[in-house]
Amino acid sequence: MKSSSLSQVTTGAAIIGVGALLLLDTLRITDGALGTWWPLFLIAMGVIALINDRSSYLWALVLMFAGVLFQLRMLDIIALNPWEFFWPVVIILAGVSVITNHYASKKVSTEAREDLSAIFSGVDHVSAAEDYEGGNVTAIFGGVKLDMRKVVIKKEATLNVVAFCGGVELVVPEGVIVKTRASCIMGGIENKHPATVAKNAPVLYIGGTLVMGGVEVKR
Repeated sequence: MKSSSLSQVTTGAAIIGVGALLLLDTLRITDGALGTWWPLFLIAMGVIALINDRSSYLWALVLMFAGVLFQLRMLDIIALNPWEFFWPVVIILAGVSVITNHYASKKVSTEAREDLSAIFSGVDHVSAAEDYEGGNVTAIFGGVKLDMRKVVIKKEATLNVVAFCGGVELVVPEGVIVKTRASCIMGGIENKHPATVAKNAPVLYIGGTLVMGGVEVKR
């Protein structure tokens, strides 16, 4: 499996695992099913996420911090409810990501395939590949702007997008047909790119899964 695909699979598996564990905790099922030590899974997922993609360290730190808080609660060392910290932490991280993204410089790449991720952060990326094939874009509580105006698509390219409470802005090159085939759950794709292109023009396919997230395609 390619590293980019592995990265997306790992991220998706981590999200599913965290959601399942937190749901079990809310339903009070973890007391009997996983015992006292289930929050260690959150910490382990955070470590895996950090090793897998160090650029998304905020997401990994949130997982590990949440795991530590839940574990301390399960051991009766603290009495606070970790859920009370969830949204304040999310809001703080959103503010941090806005500030860091404002001062971050644009990255320019000539790679044919790319793997971009913004987890509790923002990414502003420019692609200038001479034979663009596509790649993977992940936006979880974050945003990705991908400028592809300088890329050359010889026949077709596929860009897989995973957006969970996040957004992706794609600036596509002229003379390219854009076709969407992503699965949308409380999300969607807005295509502002003109459809008046030649029938034999190269095609950019946008696939993936959008959950309470969106993709904006423009020129």
